[in-house]
Amino acid sequence: MNKQIKIKNAVVSFANLAQPSSYEGKPNKYDLTMLIDKDSETGKMIILEVQAMLLQNDNKQLWYDESKLALKNGDNSDYHSNQGNWILKANSGPQVVCLNTNKAKMSLDEIQSSIVKGATVNALVTLWYQDNQYGQRVNCILNAVQFAKESQTATKDFESFFSELDNEEIF
Repeated sequence: MNKQIKIKNAVVSFANLAQPSSYEGKPNKYDLTMLIDKDSETGKMIILEVQAMLLQNDNKQLWYDESKLALKNGDNSDYHSNQGNWILKANSGPQVVCLNTNKAKMSLDEIQSSIVKGATVNALVTLWYQDNQYGQRVNCILNAVQFAKESQTATKDFESFFSELDNEEIF
């Protein structure tokens, strides 16, 4: 069972979209880890889809082993920024189409400078249930990404850092 889902207004946690991530020194896959607000429509919908996949495949116990799910509970994370969110990791073997806010294809430089930690994106993903010699799990394929809004994290950190310092301390 495969289910294509439109993810709206997710926050980028990690992104390898301009070039694939590496594993043991070799190129691996293109990937995107997104934070999805649990209270958002998308957050409520995606958890229902994962649960439906597990029920359809009569595998409710997999719900209790997050290592086998593309969707993880951010409340179980050590990172404060993950709290209240679902963490969805999606990947793709071939390079993913990345679009800007005007739906034009982004260059590799634009991807690398825009789709960064803290940026807001929309994504098209496909959840799929794996049941083969490698085990059972729920995986997620990344089909396309649209940049929606630039990261606010760096700007806030920069401004708050300097607002707390006296100019004489710096120079």
